[in-house]
Amino acid sequence: MFSILRKRPQVQERLTVQIGKELQRILRTESVGVVMDANHMCVASRGVGDTNSKTGTAFFGGKFEEENTKREFLNYINSK
Repeated sequence: MFSILRKRPQVQERLTVQIGKELQRILRTESVGVVMDANHMCVASRGVGDTNSKTGTAFFGGKFEEENTKREFLNYINSK
């Protein structure tokens, strides 16, 4: 399912949304939260030399759009 999404070059923001929408479709629910934290090798290889550069993106649907649910979800994953 996700192997198709990861094989094509694309921006992280779009990939995060595609994963969220695919989970909604498969799970048959709008209530989905996706957080992606990725290292970007292009930053390291373009002369910037920052090998620790990370970018975080998120997708929230259904109940996860509610502030309390979103905060609880983010607090949970950040505690891991």
